[in-house]
Amino acid sequence: MIVLFLLLDGITSNKVANSLIRDSCKRAAKIKEKHFYKFCLMSINENPESQKARNVDDLIIVGVHNAMSNMTKVKGVVEKILKERKYKSKLSEKSLRDCLQLYSEGNDSLTKALKMY
Repeated sequence: MIVLFLLLDGITSNKVANSLIRDSCKRAAKIKEKHFYKFCLMSINENPESQKARNVDDLIIVGVHNAMSNMTKVKGVVEKILKERKYKSKLSEKSLRDCLQLYSEGNDSLTKALKMY
């Protein structure tokens, strides 16, 4: 009986999370461009934590974590390009260093925002 309850509770939880994700992405797509809906669904659903979301606040946290993860990956790529000197001009190097700084600041800002949230 307990196993059945837990199974049904898990199924219901996923339905709630999926509905919340779809509704939130639909609302965001109305504000943004229409193709944003698919992007929104894919980016939120790529994080398994999204299935635990019970409200928009939970989805915001999932989205921030996704953004931080993506920023960290891009920052790593830029650092690698700079380390291996895979740029062709001083202007490219400066642009990459600016990019690196912006990604670092962005990640710091998101980290602070999560702590305050």
